[in-house]
Amino acid sequence: MGFRDARAKLLDCLRSGNFGHWPWDDLFLKNWLAAGRISESQVIRLLLRCDGSQYGIGTQISPAGAQVHEFFPRDGEVEWYIKAYLDEEGGPAVIEAVFMSIHPSGV
Repeated sequence: MGFRDARAKLLDCLRSGNFGHWPWDDLFLKNWLAAGRISESQVIRLLLRCDGSQYGIGTQISPAGAQVHEFFPRDGEVEWYIKAYLDEEGGPAVIEAVFMSIHPSGV
């Protein structure tokens, strides 16, 4: 799966509320969405700012064996880091996004 498909599916999951979070010990630093420091609509806006040059496939393997998608959108002077995978164990009709990291780069 490439940039356009991954971004589209993540956006669909955010809009429908069909997403979860990676269980970091310190969500406050690693996952601003899970910690309530950023809203779903702000993450949607960040993903919409991305183009293909701000995307990559992560080297980390998800527990579901799915590709890990990394996005590096800019918001003004701040570059963000968004890492997620799509859990499709329930089939194509039941896709859940799992956000592993959402924070400014360098945090």
